[in-house]
Amino acid sequence: LMYAYHLSEFDVQCAAIARGLATQVPLNVLRVFTWNQAELLVTGRNEVDLRLLREMTVYDSPFTESHPTMRLFWEMMEEFTPAERSMMIKFAWSRDRLPLTAADFSSKFKITRFHTS
Repeated sequence: LMYAYHLSEFDVQCAAIARGLATQVPLNVLRVFTWNQAELLVTGRNEVDLRLLREMTVYDSPFTESHPTMRLFWEMMEEFTPAERSMMIKFAWSRDRLPLTAADFSSKFKITRFHTS
């Protein structure tokens, strides 16, 4: 009897979660993915893909990808821990994860020079 109770103990809560999720994603589509794949699609990757970030970066004059300051910037990013990379992305974009693919970016990562008067 206790075993049967524990198996259905959270049925009401699970049904509520499923109803809420179904308002955003059709459940039949969601069934195609494993929980790991669904989590990745919703939250993105924990680690910052520097190759993707570099590909999606544009530079304002006087900077270019080969500018000495930019070479130092990318070298620094390579040396950062995953947590430090996430903090830098959060500082620059108010998010700690990158979109999964280049097509998912709503705008490019832009490096500009700070002008003072």
